[in-house]
Amino acid sequence: FLEEFKKTGMISLEGNKMKLLDTEKLNSLAEHLG
Repeated sequence: FLEEFKKTGMISLEGNKMKLLDTEKLNSLAEHLG
């Protein structure tokens, strides 16, 4: 159970990192255009 939790936890962490990167990119793009 713990191993599965670690795996899914890592996956969600990676997903959150990707979302954060996308958000940062969008923000910098908006600032650049604005």
